[in-house]
Amino acid sequence: MIVAITSGKGGTGKTLIATHLAEALARLGHRTTLVDADLDLANCAVLLNETPRWTLEDYLLGRCGLEELFHETEGGFALLSPSRGALASPREAMLEVLDGALWEAQARSEFVLLDTPAGLEAPVLWALDRAHLALVVLLGEPAAVSDSYRLIKHVCALVPDYPFALMVNGVDSAEEAEQVAARFDAIVERFLGRSIPYMGHVLYDPELRQAIQRQEVLLRRAPQSPSSLGFHALAERLLHWRAELQSRTEELLLAKEA
Repeated sequence: MIVAITSGKGGTGKTLIATHLAEALARLGHRTTLVDADLDLANCAVLLNETPRWTLEDYLLGRCGLEELFHETEGGFALLSPSRGALASPREAMLEVLDGALWEAQARSEFVLLDTPAGLEAPVLWALDRAHLALVVLLGEPAAVSDSYRLIKHVCALVPDYPFALMVNGVDSAEEAEQVAARFDAIVERFLGRSIPYMGHVLYDPELRQAIQRQEVLLRRAPQSPSSLGFHALAERLLHWRAELQSRTEELLLAKEA
């Protein structure tokens, strides 16, 4: 299953969500690959304090093989990084390389998480076009709400029933998160005529801020902290969503055979 972690606005914490969700899934025993699809500001390896030997750009330039791209992290999941620092290769060529790497990632993983840039540039559309689900990371700020709505509106104009889900980051309580999600869903329902399922939230947590500053993974530093519990709950809901999707697919296949 391919999940794009995305947002309409930068600074919502989607890379943080992507890295910790990958580790939470791995801790639950599921083979997971995290693909850093932000070609300009790749930060997954930085947040994880890991140094992959090879990158997608190395593969494009013939310096390594496809299998060598998969860096096994301390958290038990694989990481694919686009480059070391500024990207020197053309984006079009990099997206072609991403396609080949994504094919290999699917073959070796139960979950492939795509950490996308913010907005609607080519890598975002590439990721959304290949994902089975887009998880939109939302903050309770007007600009974040507006930009995320713009993202969903653009995609729904092309694919009206595109599978979106929503999670809220950096809130003080579950009640606040539910209010933010409900307000956003009401906007989408009013103007686009559809609803966006709510997948969960991650609370603001001083432990999380310290972990980021020290380049530590919170799930290892403070596994029972409020944010860590939020990441685990999000992983559990993603597993539930996948099970429901598989069930619906099997029902459709049985109906066609009948």
